[in-house]
Amino acid sequence: MTQEARLSPFGRELRRWRQVRGLSQLRLAAEAGTSPRYLSFVETGRSRPSQAVVLRLAEALEVPLRERNRMLTAAGLSPVFPERPLTADALSPYKRIIDTLLTQQEPFPAFVFDRAYRLIDANAAARRLVPDLERLGWIDAVFTPGSPVRAMMENIGEAGWAAVDIMRRESDGPTEAIAAAIQRLEEHLADVPRPPATEAAAGSPVVTTRFRLGDQLVTTVTTIVRFDVARDVTLDELRVELVFPADEASAQVMRALAEV
Repeated sequence: MTQEARLSPFGRELRRWRQVRGLSQLRLAAEAGTSPRYLSFVETGRSRPSQAVVLRLAEALEVPLRERNRMLTAAGLSPVFPERPLTADALSPYKRIIDTLLTQQEPFPAFVFDRAYRLIDANAAARRLVPDLERLGWIDAVFTPGSPVRAMMENIGEAGWAAVDIMRRESDGPTEAIAAAIQRLEEHLADVPRPPATEAAAGSPVVTTRFRLGDQLVTTVTTIVRFDVARDVTLDELRVELVFPADEASAQVMRALAEV
């Protein structure tokens, strides 16, 4: 029997996240305010952790809330972080913030995603840019070979592989849904070479996406807004992606499209 097989369910979760974050037992024990000996006992299943210990370890490992609930369950404890729909009364103030961001972003696109980049909402400008957005989802509507949006993208290699890197960085650790989304995006980009690192470093200060609309070039830059220190799984996983024109000429084209 391997050492991994001998671990308790919680021990496997703990080791997985410790390895994801690149922390030794000694370092994690110091970060979580416990002893290396006790941490070793917890990881191997010789000691059963309390709720406070599980949450302290999860905090030190910067584990997302959904996975913190999973760690609690693995330890034989009840989850503590609720997962309410965005339409729930308790989340209404935060839903209003999101709605305000979507409205104020007009006539420029704005998208709301979960951690696996599944579409939650979008403004009218986003739906103009990506007509099949709600039917296909963001990844398939934008990056499927032959899609109208991809056909407009002049720098599909730069923008597409940057999207892969962003998804990996924003994923906060491995989950099946995120891994599947990244794999699907990589499959769509299988015929697109990744730009050399030296080429990327010599370019713009940020990665832009360039769209060719007839004889007009629209260059966009994206920023991501999220709720900091959320205590609800839904809010913890939300990403609001705001797309801005990178220059005044692009802004004029996007404003004109909104008036058509």
